[in-house]
Amino acid sequence: HGKALHGGTHHETATPGQERAERQWSLIFVTAIVTASVTFETLKEIVEENTPATMATVVEKFFGELATLGFIGTIAFVLTTDFGESQSVLGRMSFTYTGDSHMLIHEFEILHFLIFFVMVFFVSSVLVILVLAIGQRGLWAKFQRQLTELLKDPKTSSEDIHRLMVVPLHPPGVEGTIVHEYSKPESTLRAYFLRFRQRFIADAECPVTIPEDFDFSAYLTLRISHVLGEVVEVGVFDWVALWGAYLVLYLVNAVSQYALHSGGEHPEDGGEHDASVSLYVVLLAFFIVQLLLMVGAFSLFRMLAYMLHLLSPGLPDKPPPTPSPKKR
Repeated sequence: HGKALHGGTHHETATPGQERAERQWSLIFVTAIVTASVTFETLKEIVEENTPATMATVVEKFFGELATLGFIGTIAFVLTTDFGESQSVLGRMSFTYTGDSHMLIHEFEILHFLIFFVMVFFVSSVLVILVLAIGQRGLWAKFQRQLTELLKDPKTSSEDIHRLMVVPLHPPGVEGTIVHEYSKPESTLRAYFLRFRQRFIADAECPVTIPEDFDFSAYLTLRISHVLGEVVEVGVFDWVALWGAYLVLYLVNAVSQYALHSGGEHPEDGGEHDASVSLYVVLLAFFIVQLLLMVGAFSLFRMLAYMLHLLSPGLPDKPPPTPSPKKR
């Protein structure tokens, strides 16, 4: 039978078997929700306990963004849920403006899940960056410990530390590629760490004197924690940028439909063919944009790697001084 447009909610009498199945599935759903909540809380405790103190701010902002998803979900629940005999807010609006009490609800749910997917993708990216940052922190701390042990050893000479700063030469054109940057041996990374540390300590423009046993790894960790905290936090401008991206897609879709005379202007086919062409145009434009973003990301990565290579300090003219052991 045909489906009529209606303003209210249509209720049907359930059979005893359907009511029994409904009660069973309600128990399954509640069990799944409780299990997911317990799993989330357990993982949250594990992350908080295993996160270094310097990265605690990043984790706090990370879980704060997850709370934003819960707030958006609460708004979606209030707007789309029927309370008693009263129809939902979006249901009444949908019937008033479109003649169908479900059209706007369906559209809102699609956009809500789209924003949720974007946030989940963002949160997943943050997790990956956080894991990489913690790993990088461990590597810096390892280099700092090795240097501290050398400085404490009375047999260590300045030439020994100088040799650790030597970076193997690479043929031109290799620098900057993703494979090269992420496959550098530990000796090369340590040499760059020691070079940057030596230039930081020997900075003539610094108003204070930095001791030779300065913990450079702790300083770098504090800096990267501050930067990650800014990256994780989604501010007003980020949400405005998301809205702007959707506005661009909306305008592209509207212009393409108008240009291709979609929407039933061809009576022989009802405009269905043109509407399909319009959708394909939007998908093609979206694919091209993603492809350009990927190419741009690779180009930007190579440019930053090249800038890092240019800014990397060279070997000091003379070996760095080896401080004498402190008297106790």
